Amino acid sequence: MAKGTRERIVEAAMELFWLKGYGSTSIADILSRSQVNSGSLYYFFPGKQDVLIAVLEAYRDGIRAMLLEPAWAGVEDPVERVFALLARYRLALVETDCTYGCPIGSLALELHEPDPPVRRAPVSALPWMKFMSDMFSGGGTSASGLAPLCE
Repeated sequence: MAKGTRERIVEAAMELFWLKGYGSTSIADILSRSQVNSGSLYYFFPGKQDVLIAVLEAYRDGIRAMLLEPAWAGVEDPVERVFALLARYRLALVETDCTYGCPIGSLALELHEPDPPVRRAPVSALPWMKFMSDMFSGGGTSASGLAPLCE
């Protein structure tokens, strides 16, 4: 099935923000990479910040399928899940000749936007407590004791 226009824009922006950074990526870059016209982009997104928020939401919504599930496949022990996730990151670093970085972390470090929705988006992009709870509950270890540390 062909990807929708909005999805193509978000995927192009994800890739460009990772490669070039948010500040160095122009709307023209996103249009060129996504192969859509400006009217289509502005139909879905009033501005570049709105594209950024959609990118952060896509990371939030896709991290389980894109990162966690492949890393944790067949791994039941909670401690081994931590090492499996680290091994997945290591593999990404090796395969990209050490150019891979955490796309959300990179965006969070780069952003200095005064706009509250953009400032909140990186912090709330990932439900880390839920991921940690899932990771530790698989091996019978309760994650409830971690909650005060992450609040």
